[in-house]
Amino acid sequence: MRAGSSVVAFAFVAVAVALLLGDAVIRGSWLVAARASGVALLVLWAAWLLLIRPSIRVLPDRAVVTNVGRITEVPWSRIVAVRRRLQLILDLDDGRRVEAWGSPFPKRRLAGRSAASEADDPAATALRAAWLSGDDSSSAIVVRRADTLALLIGAGALAAAILTLTWAGAA
Repeated sequence: MRAGSSVVAFAFVAVAVALLLGDAVIRGSWLVAARASGVALLVLWAAWLLLIRPSIRVLPDRAVVTNVGRITEVPWSRIVAVRRRLQLILDLDDGRRVEAWGSPFPKRRLAGRSAASEADDPAATALRAAWLSGDDSSSAIVVRRADTLALLIGAGALAAAILTLTWAGAA
């Protein structure tokens, strides 16, 4: 599940970065484009990490919540409630909670409507349905781990930014 507005925001950032680097290339400033490319990669990575990467995957035996820098796998048997604030929140049987930053926002309420209905929040409805009908036969361990892929991409982008900034300072 992914919110459409975050994809649009990421596309805006990517187009802005491409225009800025493209302008330098079109003007023949290859050195400027090369020096800015590392920082541009870092900006794109940060936008991807914040706007695209967070998500919720619904599997037969668990929900996989990917937030910024962290992945949490929650077996359906450990969830006691699914509720909505700004994000979807999975309340666990041990009192902890898992916030899903990548959950889509519910539809806006129209003026004159008193309360939001279940139809206004299809993401929460789908997650609750999967939870209630989920397979409880898997292990009941909540697994929290670093998002290695995202962090490795970020380390590469940071290294490129440091390299290009160091190169810019030396020239």
